[in-house]
Amino acid sequence: MKNIVFGAGSIGTRHTKNLLTLKEEVEIFDSSPDAREKIGRELGVKTFDHIDSALEQLRSGSRAFICTPADSHVQLATECAKKGADLFVEKPLGVSRDGLRELVSILHENDLISMIGANLRYDAKLSKLKTLLNEGVIGRPILIRCEFGHDLSLWRPHQDYRDNYAGHRDQGGGTVLDCIHELDIITWLAGSFPVSWSAQVAKLSDLEINTEDIATVICRFDGPLLGEVHLDYIQKEYTRYCKIIGESGNLIWNLTKNSSTLEISDLNGRKHFDQMDHFDINDMYLNQLKTLLKCTRSRTSPENNIAESVKILGWALEIRDCHE
Repeated sequence: MKNIVFGAGSIGTRHTKNLLTLKEEVEIFDSSPDAREKIGRELGVKTFDHIDSALEQLRSGSRAFICTPADSHVQLATECAKKGADLFVEKPLGVSRDGLRELVSILHENDLISMIGANLRYDAKLSKLKTLLNEGVIGRPILIRCEFGHDLSLWRPHQDYRDNYAGHRDQGGGTVLDCIHELDIITWLAGSFPVSWSAQVAKLSDLEINTEDIATVICRFDGPLLGEVHLDYIQKEYTRYCKIIGESGNLIWNLTKNSSTLEISDLNGRKHFDQMDHFDINDMYLNQLKTLLKCTRSRTSPENNIAESVKILGWALEIRDCHE
C-alpha cells in the first residue's frame, strides 16, 4: 500500500521514518527544494517537486499523510479523499470550519478510513490511565484536569519564535488550536463532550505574537463530572499532565521530555508510581501509526477519526473566539 507524505518538516519527517521502520513504501512532497533534497538524501525516498504530481499517485487503497501547515489541512485532505486515499491529518484538523462538512461527506461516501494526529492517546502511561479509569480503580471520577504550558520562545532554540506558526493565528497558532491535545484528552477520558463550559482566553505575556498565549476552560460533563483545561505559552519549564480525582483515589499522568509516569493513589494516601524503564517519545507516534495501518487494513475506524475531530475543532474554535 503506497503512502504519500505531504510536508517534510519535523512531523512529516518523523512519520516518514516510522513508516520506513515498519517497512512501508513512502514518497514525499514538499514545496521547499531544500527540504526535498534533505529528506531524499537522508532517507532515500522519492520526492515530488509539484503537489499535482504527488496527488496523481493517490488512488483507492493508498494513504495520504497531511503534515503541511494547518491552514492547508482541510483543502489538501479533501483533494486526497477525492482520489480515494485513506487519510492521516496532523492536528489541528483546520483553522476554521470552512470545508469541514464537504470533507466528512467525501470520507463517508467513499468509505474511507481517517485519523487525526492525537499521539498523546498512544502514550503507554496515558493509555493505562484511561484503562484504569474505565475499570473503576478510583471509583466515580469527579474532576479531570489537563494542563500544558511552556514558554514559546524556548520551544526551538535554533528558530526565532516569531517565525513559528504557533504565534500566527491564520496558521493555526495560539494556545487553543496549537495545544488542542488537551481538549482531545479531556473529552476522550470523560467519554463525552461537555454539556456546558466557560473560558478565559487572553494575550498576557510580552511575547511578540498575534494569538492568545493563555487559556483556561472550565466545563461540566454528564455524570456529574467537572473538567478543567489550562494552556499557556508562558511557563519556563515544560509542563504537561492530567489529574483525575475520583471518589476512592487519584490518577496522575505526567509527561516530560524524558519520561512518562503514572501515579495511582488511594484514600489512605498510599501511592504507586508506574514509570517506563526506557522512555522514547517516538514510541507513542509508532503506536499511533501501527493503529492506523491496522485500521486501514481491517477497514475499521479508529476512535480519533476526522468526523470525531470535527467536534473537537468546533469546540476549540468557540473557545479561541472568546479572545475576539
